[in-house]
Amino acid sequence: VYGLGLTWGSMDLFHWFGDTDTSQFRVLSSGNPPYFLPERASEGERVPGVVLEYDLPRAFDPIAVFDRMAVALSHLAATLGGRPVTATG
Repeated sequence: VYGLGLTWGSMDLFHWFGDTDTSQFRVLSSGNPPYFLPERASEGERVPGVVLEYDLPRAFDPIAVFDRMAVALSHLAATLGGRPVTATG
């Protein structure tokens, strides 16, 4: 996730800011709790899945943010061996 240019921070989530000072999209765990602790990941802790989300009204350029999120999704699916699904499967 770091390699995609996301930073870990607010709410213990990974955020992509792009060229802004506002989080444009986030990556969180689909489990409970929904946050990540990087030190746990380095110890091998796994999560049941990841969720990519963004707030359309806050996006500086919604299409560009969505496109960047799609790149992140593709990379994460390939790296983690998963497949993208909607909230309903």
